[in-house]
Amino acid sequence: MKTIILLAILSVSVVSARAQSDSTSAYVQMADTIGVQELQEAVVRGHLPQTKMKGDAMVTRIAGTPLEKSGTVHDLLRRVPGMIQKGDGLEVIGRGAPAYYVNGRRVRDLDELKRLMSDEVSQVEVITNPGAIYDATVTAVVRIHTLRRKAAGLSLDLFGKTEQSLRTDGNDPEGMLSLNYRVRGLDIFASAKEWKYSTCQWSQLGQMTTLPADGTELYRYEGDMDNRWRGIGTHVNGGLNWQINDKHSLGAKVDYAVTTHSDTRERLTMEKSERGTKVEYIDTDLKKWSDKPDNVQVNAYYNGNLGKLNIDFNADMFFSNDNERQASTELTDTNTDRDVEAATSSSNHLIATKLILSYPIWKGNLSVGDRGKLR
Repeated sequence: MKTIILLAILSVSVVSARAQSDSTSAYVQMADTIGVQELQEAVVRGHLPQTKMKGDAMVTRIAGTPLEKSGTVHDLLRRVPGMIQKGDGLEVIGRGAPAYYVNGRRVRDLDELKRLMSDEVSQVEVITNPGAIYDATVTAVVRIHTLRRKAAGLSLDLFGKTEQSLRTDGNDPEGMLSLNYRVRGLDIFASAKEWKYSTCQWSQLGQMTTLPADGTELYRYEGDMDNRWRGIGTHVNGGLNWQINDKHSLGAKVDYAVTTHSDTRERLTMEKSERGTKVEYIDTDLKKWSDKPDNVQVNAYYNGNLGKLNIDFNADMFFSNDNERQASTELTDTNTDRDVEAATSSSNHLIATKLILSYPIWKGNLSVGDRGKLR
C-alpha cells in the first residue's frame, strides 16, 4: 500500500508551505494560517504487470485481465506476448511451431485448443529456449495452466465448418461433437469428428541440362501434371482430467483416427528432347489408394507439487497401420508401354515415458529426470 500526499493551494496569500508525512496522514503547515489542516489518506490500487519473466519462461497472467475474454484458447494465444498467428497455425516468434502442454499434459490434438475457453486459463508460459527436459526437436514450448473449475454438470458443443474453393469447385466440410461431464474438479470427456478434404494441383514442368563451358543445350524435359487427392476420415477421442487442487492434476486420454477413404489420381505428360530434337513422349496415368489407415494414441499424465518440488510424469503409446497400393499405366511413342503395380504396408509402435523432477534454486531451477522409450 502506498500513501500519497496531496497538497492544495487554499489561498493566494500563502507565504510558505512545509509538508510532513508518516504512514497514515499528511499535514500542510501554512505561514499565514492559525492551525494545522489534516488531509485524508489517499490509497491507490493497481494491477501487477500481466507479463513477466520467471525462470526460463515468459509468464502472462490471464485470469482477471482482458485476455480472459478472448474466446477460445486458440484465440487467446494469438494475443499472448511472444506468439504470432501464421495462416491457421500459431508460432512462437522466431522459434516456429511450439509444443503445447495443458497442466503438464502434452497436447497432440490441436483441436483441443479450440475447445478450451480462455476464461478457464490462469496463466500461459512461453519458453523460447527449451531445456534438456524436452525433445531435441522441440524449438519452443507453451505451457497452459487452467483454473480449478467449480461448475458441475453436462456440457455439449457442436462445431461445423466448410471451405469452398472457387477455382477447383472443391468443398471441404468437417463437423465435430464434444461432450463433457464435470463434477468436483473431474472432467470426463469425449468427442467425434468427421471430415472430408480434397486438394488439386496443376503444374507445368520443365528442366534443361546444358554444357557448363558454352551453355549448349543437351537435354530438355517439358510437360504438365494434374494431381488430385481426396480423403474422408473419422477422429474420436475420450478420457478424463482430474484437477485435484491447484497443486495436483492427473488424467488420461485415448485418440483413434481412421481415414475411411483416400485416393490419388495423377496424370503426367512429359516430352524429352536431346540437342533440340524430340526423342520421346511419355503419358503416365497413376492411381494410389489406402486401405483404411488408422492410428491410436494413448496418454496418461500427472503433474503436481510437493512443497517446492515439481513432479511431471507422462506416458505415451502410439500405434499406426497403413496399407497403400498404386497402379500406373505408362504410354510412350517408342513402343515401350508398361503397367506397374505396387503395394506397401507399414506398421509403427511406440511406448514412451518421461519423469522430470524440478526444484527452484536461487534464480533458476534444478531439473533431473529420465526418459524411457520402447519401440
